[in-house]
Amino acid sequence: MPAAQRAVAKGRQTITEQKLAQRARHELIAYLSVSAYLMVWFSAVLFYKSTVLRSVGIEFAPFALAAVKALILGKFILVLEAFKIGEKDQRSDLLIVGILKKALLFTLALFALTIVEEVVVGYIHGRKVAEVLSEFGGNRALQSLAAAILVFLVLLPYLAFRRLALVFGDLPELLFTHRSPEKRKAEAPHESD
Repeated sequence: MPAAQRAVAKGRQTITEQKLAQRARHELIAYLSVSAYLMVWFSAVLFYKSTVLRSVGIEFAPFALAAVKALILGKFILVLEAFKIGEKDQRSDLLIVGILKKALLFTLALFALTIVEEVVVGYIHGRKVAEVLSEFGGNRALQSLAAAILVFLVLLPYLAFRRLALVFGDLPELLFTHRSPEKRKAEAPHESD
């Protein structure tokens, strides 16, 4: 292979590696962001739960659980986003209707994935699937419903933020700068440039 072809091939490989590195960095930032968001919410809920339980003499402080659950659900959320769950026909909906539908679909999917996670953990610990699934009945059913409602309420602002970012552009920039959107558009380079 001539030296010029080797140089071109090496250049293409370098560009591909850079794109993969950029994508991996972007995915890691997205994962850590959604996980941090969830961890703040879960920590707040668990802090409230621990104060209520402590008031009746029960010690409860599983804050590591908030981090683990946030990391697991954060990955689940990114997978659901990658599969574009809830994005069908969003353009025909009102913005709020699309956000509510997607939050409901994500809640149902996360609930199902949580059940699968519990079954796998139960299997690892030598428990039967029927035994693990039976725990979702009775008192656990009401607790699961309460958890699903909390997850739905946690997902609403996250998904609204994501949807508004698609409509209006980079929201962190909008939130943390003094310039108006019109001024930023005027300052932005035009596509024809």
